[in-house]
Amino acid sequence: MARILVVDDDALCSAMLSEDLVRLGHSPLNVGSAQAALRLLVSGEQVDLVVTDMLMPEMDGVELIQALRQDHLALPVIAISSGGIFEAATILKVARILGADRILRKPVDAVSLGEAISTLLATGRIEDTGDGTAWFAPAAAIES
Repeated sequence: MARILVVDDDALCSAMLSEDLVRLGHSPLNVGSAQAALRLLVSGEQVDLVVTDMLMPEMDGVELIQALRQDHLALPVIAISSGGIFEAATILKVARILGADRILRKPVDAVSLGEAISTLLATGRIEDTGDGTAWFAPAAAIES
């Protein structure tokens, strides 16, 4: 069972994701903003993975991913979006470029979510080179 931080300003979407995560055997922790997610992580809350919406007020998923890649490099991130003023595919490609390990369109299919989580938890996102250093290893496939 993994502790998964769900970041989404849409309460209904957040609740649906949480239900899926519980059914998949995980423990969701929901927050309604990117700022709340960062505060939680800074406070020392331990999570195994982050699922974040891309379009949120004040601080969006782009800024959250950038902050996570700066301060929590090893934390796997799944970016989700249904689009908005931009097409979902465009937003999700940006998320991928910035370091999201997986991207999924809303509404999120529980099977795809489960597969993405299982893969990321099994493989992680940092490869140890064996010489005291590590290198960033983004996921190979882009899901759309």
